[in-house]
Amino acid sequence: MLVLSFSCYAIAKLPDFLGELIQLRYLDVSHTLIKKLPSSTCSLINLQTLLLSSCLCHRVLPENFGGLVNLRHLDISGTALPEPVLNRDAVVIGNSNMLGS
Repeated sequence: MLVLSFSCYAIAKLPDFLGELIQLRYLDVSHTLIKKLPSSTCSLINLQTLLLSSCLCHRVLPENFGGLVNLRHLDISGTALPEPVLNRDAVVIGNSNMLGS
């Protein structure tokens, strides 16, 4: 599986098997009720696009988030992610396109 979208679904938690989808390249959890990304998200080493816009979560990203070395697009618009965290992660992630509020 390369693409997984939960956008606009009334889910509050990502499935436990998510970290096993190591070939996943595109994950969209925008406009959901998810409050926290599970640490298993950091196992998605081929992930290139992560859309988190307008979900209820993200005051803090998972600890190993910087390990997503292939991440190129991150949309955090409309989330509670504070600006200093965004700046730190921009350095860790490198060439990612950071779309914030």
